[in-house]
Amino acid sequence: MIIRPENGAWIVTRQIDHGHQSGVLASRWGNELFARPIPFDELVDACDKHDEAWRYLDEHPSVDQTSGEPHSFMTMPLDRLLPVYRDGAERVGKDNPYGGFLVAMHYQGFFNQRFGLDQGLLARSVPINDVEVIRTYLASMEMMRGRLRSRAIETQQLSCHWATAPSTVHAYLMLQVVDVISLFLCLDPTRTWPLGWVPRTPGGTLMTLTMRPSTEAGLVHVEPWPFQRAGVIELNFPVRRLVQRRFESDDDLRQSLHLSPWEHFSFRVAP
Repeated sequence: MIIRPENGAWIVTRQIDHGHQSGVLASRWGNELFARPIPFDELVDACDKHDEAWRYLDEHPSVDQTSGEPHSFMTMPLDRLLPVYRDGAERVGKDNPYGGFLVAMHYQGFFNQRFGLDQGLLARSVPINDVEVIRTYLASMEMMRGRLRSRAIETQQLSCHWATAPSTVHAYLMLQVVDVISLFLCLDPTRTWPLGWVPRTPGGTLMTLTMRPSTEAGLVHVEPWPFQRAGVIELNFPVRRLVQRRFESDDDLRQSLHLSPWEHFSFRVAP
């Protein structure tokens, strides 16, 4: 879950809903300055489903037993998180091996500074006792990517070199940008956020993107603009509101969420 404090409440967004809005952004990528990665449709599908791993965790939220607060994506224990990451990438890769390959990269990138391309984006620290767990996890994800690479070559007519090609780095970094735009809107749409690097074309010079709030409520600007020029992009997030308090158990949290009515937050993304 993505959790934002607001006036004595927690605004809770499901990861899967945030993921779908990333897919909306991805579908609009590309203009005269920023090329669309190829293959494109499979990449948009991966962006849309990149947090499918969180479906079970969204439906079964848990409580930090020390603080009594709901676990967010930043605090979820690794013993719950890593297995669903593996499962999520496999599920995307079942019908879209190329997309599953990119999603596996995405899940690996949380623990290796986004393959050395992290630009100070949100990252969780790994306690020293968990370092070996992360090494094992990264190795298993690398093996998964090898399997998905082979299936993508066989079923999606991709060349045998695509997994290390500049076009794949291009696609991976585009996924990171649309992910953090959607994520940061859920976390705090009123502040300026760095969005990381992305090349304008495969193998091109990396560009730094930034998201800034407007004086108009619900409107944010992305600079430089990597999306289609026609109109703004509207994003809609279903959310629930929890009173900030100590939850005594997972069941306590789940019941409170179930009783909380759905609300909808809307944002417009513009040049």
